[in-house]
Amino acid sequence: MKKLIYICKKIFDFLENILIRLSSREYKLALILSFIFGFFVVYFSMFRLFENKDMLLNDKLNSLQLKIQQNKNDIIFAQQDINASLKINDNKFKQLKQDYQTILNLIEKKLLLIKAKSVQIQTQRYKDKYFTYYELNLNFISDFNSLLSFLQELDLSIKVKKIELEKYENKLKITLNLIFPLV
Repeated sequence: MKKLIYICKKIFDFLENILIRLSSREYKLALILSFIFGFFVVYFSMFRLFENKDMLLNDKLNSLQLKIQQNKNDIIFAQQDINASLKINDNKFKQLKQDYQTILNLIEKKLLLIKAKSVQIQTQRYKDKYFTYYELNLNFISDFNSLLSFLQELDLSIKVKKIELEKYENKLKITLNLIFPLV
């Protein structure tokens, strides 16, 4: 600290010696030049300061805009996922909501599609505390490929309990026990 004060005192003494030797006209000119020089020094330092702050603000603005864009994309993907899961849940709910007659009609339509012959359907109803389930005994005549396509097209809530295949002429006599619950 003492060195800084000493250096400032020496600079002040040096400037005082120079300014004392100047005439009034030279003194005024030196004051004007020092004012202009000081103005430009302050102007450029402030300009650089504002320029740096402007660059920092632009960088922050760009990073925030990028984050906002990423968040918008994340929101869009999340909404698409939610919509897809809602559709899946709606389909599952519709499947659970189906009643006995609807499921029986779907099975009959699928049997018609595979051109099953001599179709016999017997149903038994079992009731528990929490849900009701039905057991369908299907007897029909068809070929093996038609049976496979019928089984693949069954609703997910319908399960095969038992399957029996007997050769009947060139076709198969098929006995299926299907179980499905109704909530």
